[in-house]
Amino acid sequence: MILCDTHTHTRFSTDSDTPIEDMIQKAIALGLSDLYITDHMDVGYPGGEFVFDPKKYQQTLLAMQQKYHALIRVHCGIELGLRPEANIVLENTKICQQLPLDYTIGSIHVIDGMDPYYAPYWEGFGEEKGILRYYEVMLESISRFLDFDALGHLDYIYRYAPSKTALLQNERFSLSVQKWIDEILYFLIQNDKTLECNTAGWKYGLPDPNPSKALLSRYLSFGGRRLTIGSDAHKAEHLCYDFGRIGSYLQGIGPYELVRFVQHQPVQL
Repeated sequence: MILCDTHTHTRFSTDSDTPIEDMIQKAIALGLSDLYITDHMDVGYPGGEFVFDPKKYQQTLLAMQQKYHALIRVHCGIELGLRPEANIVLENTKICQQLPLDYTIGSIHVIDGMDPYYAPYWEGFGEEKGILRYYEVMLESISRFLDFDALGHLDYIYRYAPSKTALLQNERFSLSVQKWIDEILYFLIQNDKTLECNTAGWKYGLPDPNPSKALLSRYLSFGGRRLTIGSDAHKAEHLCYDFGRIGSYLQGIGPYELVRFVQHQPVQL
């Protein structure tokens, strides 16, 4: 049984209205030993959303840690929106220096000024080029910013692709897309980064978490080992979403180690 959720969002994230205390109380009710609050900080997001006050975030989490310390370990984390632009890299570095973080997720949500959550991204690129461009930007972004512990939802792009389910069920990765994915996986391994297994893929109707079993297996076959497990919950009811399926899902994909982080150091679950 997994007693730790490493990816959750509260009202500090633009797309959540869940109080931190509600998430903590739900985690306690579920019997978790550790809960990571990893709210969105996506500097330069179109429209100015997905940013919060780091000082207020720290103060709120510290108060919750003190209040609930006898019942659960509440960790200060963050999900940083990674971009290749120099000004975004600089701002993300400052944020990491400001906060007493245990854990930093690096994720890609914006590609060339657009979020693939919205239709204009796909209308502009088309499906194949839109997917390819996502991975190109991902590799460029992680190459320029190394202050993250785990790469979040590697194949997130498929949540919103027009034919998302068919793409994953048939593993329709073109050779050009697979080339970029392989480069990203090699980069993670060479730079001692962890890969996240994000169960929200199931919540979004995909046949797999993010990333898919094929990509998890590929990561392990290249020599990767460490995985984190996160629900990407934006509501308390989605905490530990489908964690009961993880054990059987990961069975047979190769040797792996489930971890959480304390002061950016991996700790085996």
